[in-house]
Amino acid sequence: MDNLAITYLFLFILILVIVIGMVFLFITFNNRKNQLLQQQLEDQLAAQKKQYESELNALRSQLNPHFVHNSLNAIQYYIQRNEVEISEDYLTKFSKLMRLFFDYSRTKTITLKEEIAFIKNI
Repeated sequence: MDNLAITYLFLFILILVIVIGMVFLFITFNNRKNQLLQQQLEDQLAAQKKQYESELNALRSQLNPHFVHNSLNAIQYYIQRNEVEISEDYLTKFSKLMRLFFDYSRTKTITLKEEIAFIKNI
């Protein structure tokens, strides 16, 4: 073989090694990028789960069992005093409060207008 053929063979092997190296680097980079994206999504999901748990705990603390107990005791008081209209009125308002509370607990946020309407309707 002459020098020109050896030079071409050497260049061909060099280009082949470079191309294989670039393909290997591309695949490695792509895999690492996918791993990082997956980790980022898992972190976001964990943060979102933690946020939802915090919101649920906040909702539970807002609907204090003591408040529910006292409300029902007040309604019972009016029933025992035979003040049916007052007891029915309070029972209706308490029912609306519970329904709206659970409806709003499913949404992430409520507007100030909705909150004011909520308070006025009760």
